[in-house]
Amino acid sequence: MGKATIVENLGKGKYRAQLKYDLRALEKTLAALKAQRDDEAMVMIRALLALSELESAKVAAKSGLDAIIDQWMSGLIAKYREAPPLIVPDDPNDPETGAPWADPDRAQDDKLLAAINAARSAAGAPSVTRNAKLDSAIRSHLLYLARSHRVTHTGEDGSNPADRARQGGYLPLAGAGECLAFGQRSASAAVARWKISDAPTLLDPAYTDVGVSFRNAPENPYGYLWGAVFAAPGGSPGALEENPVKNEEQKVDQALDPIKPPKTQDATPQKLADAAGEFARASQKVRQGKDKIKLLLLERIERSRAIGELEKAKSKADTVFEVWACQYEDYLETGDVVSTAEVPGHYKEPKGAEERPINLIPPLLNAGGLAPAEGLSAAGVFVNAALEPGHLRWRPVWRYGTILTLSNDSGGGWSGETNWSCSVRLGPADARMFDREPGAYSLNLQADELLANVPISYPPCNGWVFQAGDEVLVLFEGFSREKPKVIGFRRSPRLCPDGRVSWRG
Repeated sequence: MGKATIVENLGKGKYRAQLKYDLRALEKTLAALKAQRDDEAMVMIRALLALSELESAKVAAKSGLDAIIDQWMSGLIAKYREAPPLIVPDDPNDPETGAPWADPDRAQDDKLLAAINAARSAAGAPSVTRNAKLDSAIRSHLLYLARSHRVTHTGEDGSNPADRARQGGYLPLAGAGECLAFGQRSASAAVARWKISDAPTLLDPAYTDVGVSFRNAPENPYGYLWGAVFAAPGGSPGALEENPVKNEEQKVDQALDPIKPPKTQDATPQKLADAAGEFARASQKVRQGKDKIKLLLLERIERSRAIGELEKAKSKADTVFEVWACQYEDYLETGDVVSTAEVPGHYKEPKGAEERPINLIPPLLNAGGLAPAEGLSAAGVFVNAALEPGHLRWRPVWRYGTILTLSNDSGGGWSGETNWSCSVRLGPADARMFDREPGAYSLNLQADELLANVPISYPPCNGWVFQAGDEVLVLFEGFSREKPKVIGFRRSPRLCPDGRVSWRG
């Protein structure tokens, strides 16, 4: 049993009404899906940016592998000495201090900056200014790559270039990008590689500042590490959102960490094998990143479909249809909320104002509520769908039937105290069809089709206004097939001789 709101009184017990549904669960689910839809654009952007970084790292790993092969074939890596020679400064002294270099690798930084600005100038992009905070950010990342043997834009703590720029104190930050090169023997060679693999970042005219760094890394498969992080001020720091592509990248690292690249022969340098393994790792990250983006797109399609289904279900709750009161009640007004009896088949969508197998019932019968299935959990829908056919047949609530014979205990004459009973033939009814496939079976609800000695409760005149052939509403008290009771008409209820009894009291 549910409830309905009166929309219009059509007279003589007929109304236009709207079922009242409990939409709280549906609206909560719908709001959550819409919030996810609002966030999905940002998540997708971050995922695509992360995939771009992975593809850049894959290109860098490939170029590093090529450089290692070149070093090996040029005799820079001997059978028993795998590390390439250190790149030493042209000038043994730091020009800023006049003293020997505290860190000889810093001698390459200015060369790297000069090569970057030369490339930008040739492409018509403005020069970038070296920034100490960005220097610190890229330097720390190269240190991590040196000791971890990685080829990645993802930092030790899962950070990306923008994160590291912020952590280094470069605030506010409008945007950041990073170029990495592995194995090149000079700054110009590293920038030449970036012009091929990372031109959008290297030549982006929006960037105004840069941090540069070089690292001799004998412990790394590539020997030489080059890096530049580009940035522009502006915007606000903000918190980073979850990035599914980065999560996949970390999973690949965790899965492949224990795997050691095999040696094909004793004469093959371990550095070469490590570089080949790192390229394979980078390739796998790209593949899994692409798979994750495909999954995000599928989730987006499914989310849009679900939102459409919920919106459609919500709109169904606004459907207005014609309905009869089972007992004569001609004084209900627009806005009144009345209890309803939903007979099997009530869920079929009406066309326009077509009548549905629903009746308005007196308020003395306690009514519960209706909720659209779309607002339930998958488990809830399954349980209800599984239980409903058996419940409607063996634990029924409402059915329509036709009166065959009538009797009363007074032997004739009208009296409000007379106990009336009748015999009723139940009308045909089937359980709801949840399976729409051809040949799907629907449970027939015709258990106990003929009912005898069924009492009539139609105050104040009970059975006096009924006659054989009337189509009536049957209530099974306590969900028992053994306790049927006629409580009113399916259509066109009749007025008792002494007049109506208002449901308003």
